[in-house]
Amino acid sequence: MNRNILKVIIPIILILLLSIKALNIGSIELSFTEMIEMLRGIDDKQYAIVRITRVPAIFVGIICGAMFAMSGVLLQAVMKNPLADPSIIGISGGASFGALLAVSLFPDLLIMKPIFALIFGVLACSIVYSLAWKGALNPVRVILVGIAINTLFNGLEDFVSYFLSAGFVMPVSTVSTGGHTSQSVNYLIIYFVLALILGFCMYKKCNVLGLGDHNAHSLGINVDQTRLIISVVAVFLAIIPTMYIGPISFVGLIVPHIGRKLVGNNHKYLILYSGLLGGFLLLFADVISRSIIYPIEIPLDIIMALIGAPFFLYMIRKGNQYVK
Repeated sequence: MNRNILKVIIPIILILLLSIKALNIGSIELSFTEMIEMLRGIDDKQYAIVRITRVPAIFVGIICGAMFAMSGVLLQAVMKNPLADPSIIGISGGASFGALLAVSLFPDLLIMKPIFALIFGVLACSIVYSLAWKGALNPVRVILVGIAINTLFNGLEDFVSYFLSAGFVMPVSTVSTGGHTSQSVNYLIIYFVLALILGFCMYKKCNVLGLGDHNAHSLGINVDQTRLIISVVAVFLAIIPTMYIGPISFVGLIVPHIGRKLVGNNHKYLILYSGLLGGFLLLFADVISRSIIYPIEIPLDIIMALIGAPFFLYMIRKGNQYVK
């Protein structure tokens, strides 16, 4: 079997196995035969409970993880920094604040929520990009500025929540208890399909940026415009899962790094493969969060911090390979 095909099949199989496990975390446990009957839509009260509460959560976890990971791939290509992550560099914080501000100012206009999230996500990315630029993008400055911007937007979000009493709080970082319905999953799938199309359209631009600014210019590429386009797509990929399950750190950091080790630096494969790995990682974190001290559910951001922080420190410890 072709090695690249095998590399794609393995995460798909792992996602399917994790999905079976996720379906059975709770007071109701189903055999494999009962799961098939439940998915076929057989009318049964027990099946209906599982189908309504657990199946949407699984889709949300997989899709959100994929979008966070794909966003991380694009951001790392733009900023030339494998340490870039939507949460670490402030995009998730900006998107979270934008969504809160939109619901506070326009509570009856739900369309404003993704628009404001996108605007403030792009704003956060622009601030990081401009402040980290010193003749070229400095990886250390990207991280330091990003942490500061993320902290700033988190503070603004707390400020607005406290003084306006908006009646809206960004989702706590959970998947299974987020109240997701089949309708919300349908909207998320539409966003995801759009994200896949946009992400795949960016792979050639990401590959060109990987050649360096000088070589990209010599090929007739407008580097600044290319960075802007990729950044907007990356922010879009980050804000949608942020609105669904809240800001989650490290998915966009860990997954692209593993993806490069497995499929290389060609973004034609890296973007799509990272999506698969991201879906697996977030679903894995969700299964751990719900089963480690059942029936108490640990927030996903705690689980991802326990997984991601050591990985982040490992990458820093590698030294000049990542931080110059």
